[in-house]
Amino acid sequence: MLHTINQDMNSLLEVEQSLTKESEDLERSVNKLKREQYEPLHDQVNDIRVQNGLTKLPHIQQELEARMAQVLEDRRVKWQQEEGESSASPIPKRRMTGRSGRS
Repeated sequence: MLHTINQDMNSLLEVEQSLTKESEDLERSVNKLKREQYEPLHDQVNDIRVQNGLTKLPHIQQELEARMAQVLEDRRVKWQQEEGESSASPIPKRRMTGRSGRS
């Protein structure tokens, strides 16, 4: 049984290492695409927009940060609503407290 557990742990370690390498490769690939394709095209589009009297488009990082901020705000609001609902939930806690006070 210990041998099987050790084999499973080794398998998990191999999978973890493989996924870490794949993640690093994907990150490098994304950074390369961003640097070599996205940024030059983004600059070209912004130059054309400025020439035509339009405002520049925000950089993708700004868009991502704005989206993450919105997601966090939505979670905060949802959490606060859940907290409010749980504190306004039915009265069993009060009854339990009342009963224990009577005992």
